[in-house]
Amino acid sequence: MYAKSLADFDGQRSFLVTVPRDKAPERHQKVTEPSLLRTLLLLPLQQSRIGPRAVCGDHVKGYEMKKVLVGLLSLSFCAAAALALDFGESVRWNGIAGVITAPGVDNPVSGIHAGAGPWSVRSGRARVNLTTGAAFFDVDGLVLNGSNSSGTPGPVTAVEGTLVCNPGATPVILDTTPVALNVHGDAQFAGQLSGIPSTCNNPLFLVRIAAPAAAAGKWIATGTERFINDEAR
Repeated sequence: MYAKSLADFDGQRSFLVTVPRDKAPERHQKVTEPSLLRTLLLLPLQQSRIGPRAVCGDHVKGYEMKKVLVGLLSLSFCAAAALALDFGESVRWNGIAGVITAPGVDNPVSGIHAGAGPWSVRSGRARVNLTTGAAFFDVDGLVLNGSNSSGTPGPVTAVEGTLVCNPGATPVILDTTPVALNVHGDAQFAGQLSGIPSTCNNPLFLVRIAAPAAAAGKWIATGTERFINDEAR
C-alpha cells in the first residue's frame, strides 16, 4: 500500500487516496472529501454530455430518422399504387403520339373532336386498371407542330387523360382531373377514374385539352402500343 497526496486548486487543502500496490483502485474505495474530487473529475464529462456536439447530434439523429420514415412511407405509397394498377384487368399504352391532322381538318374519335392543327410528342405512356380504376399517364414534349406557336403548347396550359370504352355508337367516355401542361409540353397524372363499365371493349386513351376553355375537350394526343393484361391487342 502507498499514499498519494492531491492538492486542491487553492493549495490550502489536500486529499489522501489509499491505493493497493497489487491492483487498480476499486469503485468502493474511500476518498476523503469526495464531493469536490467528484466535481473535478466529472465536470468535463458532464459538459461533454450537454454541450453543442451532444445537442446537435440528437437533432441530426432525429432528422435522419425522419428521412428514413419519409422514405419508407414513399415506398409504401409506390407499392400500393403499383398493386392498384396490377390487380385485376389492366390496359397500358407504351407510347403516346400527337394528332397529325392538317390545320382545320377534324379527326374525331367516338364523337370527340381533334384539336386544330398537328401536335407532336417526344415520349409518353399511360395505364388504367379496369377493375380498380387506378390510372396514370405522363407525356413529355407535347407541342404544336406548325403555326405561330410551333414547338410550344401555345395557349394550352392544362390537359386531361380520357379513357374511351366501347368506342363507336355508344361509347363510355371517362376523364381524369385536369393537370398542368408546362411550357415544354410536360404533364403527369396519377389517380382514379370512376365509372368504368364492367365491359370495356377496345379501350382507347386520349390526351385532351382542359384549358383554355374555348378549346376544352378536343383531343391532341392518343395512346399507342396497347397491351391488355400484358398482351398486345
